[in-house]
Amino acid sequence: MGAGSPFMNRYRPGLTIGKWAILLTILLAQLACGNGDDGSGALPVLRHPIAKAADGVVNQLNARSDEDSALIETFRRTATPTLASHEVRQACGALGRALATADPETVADFVLETRENLYSEFFAPFTNDALDTLANSLRVPADIPELAVLRIEYILREAQGAYSGTLLAATAQVSFLDAMAPRPMPVDWLRPAEGAPPEIYTGAAAALRSPGCVEGGARPDLALEVYREALARWPADPVFVSGMISLLLESEERAPDRVMRYLAEASERDPENAAWLYLTAARHFRAGRDALALAALSSAARRPHLSLYGVERAKRTSSYLIALGYSPIRARVVAGRLTGNAAVLDLKLAGNKALLRSYEYDDLESCRVLLEVPLVIDRQLGDRPRLLITEQVLLSLKSSGLPRLADLANGERSGPYADAAEAARRRLAAIESGERLCGGLEAWGRMVSLIGDEAFVRFLDDVLSGGEARFLEACAGKKQLEDCLKLLP
Repeated sequence: MGAGSPFMNRYRPGLTIGKWAILLTILLAQLACGNGDDGSGALPVLRHPIAKAADGVVNQLNARSDEDSALIETFRRTATPTLASHEVRQACGALGRALATADPETVADFVLETRENLYSEFFAPFTNDALDTLANSLRVPADIPELAVLRIEYILREAQGAYSGTLLAATAQVSFLDAMAPRPMPVDWLRPAEGAPPEIYTGAAAALRSPGCVEGGARPDLALEVYREALARWPADPVFVSGMISLLLESEERAPDRVMRYLAEASERDPENAAWLYLTAARHFRAGRDALALAALSSAARRPHLSLYGVERAKRTSSYLIALGYSPIRARVVAGRLTGNAAVLDLKLAGNKALLRSYEYDDLESCRVLLEVPLVIDRQLGDRPRLLITEQVLLSLKSSGLPRLADLANGERSGPYADAAEAARRRLAAIESGERLCGGLEAWGRMVSLIGDEAFVRFLDDVLSGGEARFLEACAGKKQLEDCLKLLP
């Protein structure tokens, strides 16, 4: 644009081309430098992300040496995104030393803000206890996926801050299973307070029996005490009955007589539920007391319903973990994993043992009680929601047991019993096919990255409500995970 331009003459009359060049140079220089934060020097327009984040913690910086103080100050005022990695590492080390004793929540927010660029040198000055405290202080901001935060927590807690590359790159190496590990807490934090609701008692007992939830290791003795306290307050609550039995089954080798005594007590507390008699039959079968096992099966068949209350326990435990401060996804995943499967597996054992015993007889009437166990269990379970493993056990019993019933009823594997067995086999195969594609924790890790936190929480709620088997069956025959995600509730 020349000196005689109407535009130039209207706004800057009398300026020559040379003067314009000088003015432009000054303006560009000011833009390149920006404004100083306290008058002691200008900051670059494009600053290194860690340098910008350091402004937010400047009041908590406590440099251990003049060298660190100078290094941090120079880094804050001059570092740009193109700074060499070895220089960034040096600055990370100095910042770590200056923040090692700062407020953990402030440091945790700084870590999350700088995760894309932060090197492990930052964590080197922190003790293991300080890193655990820092891991506990991580909060899930609205703009960061929960899984990303939990993976950082794992690196701080389990790897004690050691990783290669940047913190963000390191999180890619942390599996979904590791990220969803329970958060260890002091025993006193896990005990229910006086007057707590049933959800707290259920979750507390589940957590106390888990080595990952308790600092210093699992405390099944305290879990048992919590169940006893709960049953003293709510003697007819079958969720506590099932929880205590599940806990006792896990330690059965140490006290088998105690399991049998409590199964008898459970039958009195929850008299219409066949579960306790099936578990009693499993104990007798294991001990070679087949006559007593058959009597228990016969009594179980006369009870109107069957429930192991896995769904109810999982939901209560999830609520408890959220109250403890667990993030939404982690609370649900951990709650599902804390819902013990020992009772479900014993239900399967009782059915399988009954089938094996049936081969001792050649006529239907002699072994009807044994062979009809899968049909009776199916009827007793009814339409109640149940966790995936319970559905798989039922289908397994039907697909393996009903063909034998068809043999004795028809002289060949045909008719309604054979048809029911084939339907169960196909459904079990469909669930297993869906499970290979989108079941299990590692597949869940891919799912949450594709659909986001909110949709994944809805999926987990459906899982804890007994909808997982239905979803996996619908996924059978799909070619890739993305196709299955379209079926999510």
